[in-house]
Amino acid sequence: MSEEDRSRLYDWLCEQADKPLAEYLMSCISPAPLPDLVTKEFFSAELDARLAKLDAKVDFLVAQREEDRRSARVRHFWLAGIVLSAGLPIWLDAFGVIG
Repeated sequence: MSEEDRSRLYDWLCEQADKPLAEYLMSCISPAPLPDLVTKEFFSAELDARLAKLDAKVDFLVAQREEDRRSARVRHFWLAGIVLSAGLPIWLDAFGVIG
């Protein structure tokens, strides 16, 4: 709010109410305009930066999940191979195929 706007508002408040109330109400209003940092461009830049970080995290998590799936698939094949190599001779011996 510019100084001109503040003075017009103060004059209007003095007309509507007494001077102490007008001074109190003016003290509740921020005395200076918002800093340049608090602009639409600033918020857009902050939002873009945070979204870029979020995108990087999401990309990492997606890559990690793919790697976990690949590891689980490989682990499954290894476990199946171990079970077959350990269990097959036992079953073949039990059924008299070898032995």
